[in-house]
Amino acid sequence: MFRVIKVMLFLSVMSTAGSSYADFRIKPWNESSWTSYDKYVHCASGWILTNQLDKSRPWWQAALIGQGASLVWEIKDGFLKWEEIGYWGGDGFDLKDHIAFTVGQLTQGFIDHIIFKKSIYNPDKAVKKRLNKDLYKEIK
Repeated sequence: MFRVIKVMLFLSVMSTAGSSYADFRIKPWNESSWTSYDKYVHCASGWILTNQLDKSRPWWQAALIGQGASLVWEIKDGFLKWEEIGYWGGDGFDLKDHIAFTVGQLTQGFIDHIIFKKSIYNPDKAVKKRLNKDLYKEIK
């Protein structure tokens, strides 16, 4: 997953090299609304990505990977203008988008790990690792 994030960041930066749209834009705080459709999509994507990654790794790792993906996407929005690129472009780096993504992640974590009492550290994986180490010691 980290490799995918690195490739996305590399491609977004390299696609702007030597072009007229290589200037990084930051969307002003007062230009975007908290109730826009875009913020709901960022919140939902934070929930969904973290929920899917949480099935195979501890929650904190899933959250960090999601944060990296969100930052890569916002950096891409800062470099690539939608006026010139079209669908894949953005209005600029929008901190509110990243905050909405984080709200989705925290909501997922709260519901799964506080309300439903799912362990943050995936104890099943920890138990399997411990059992494998014990078996290895017995064989040696």
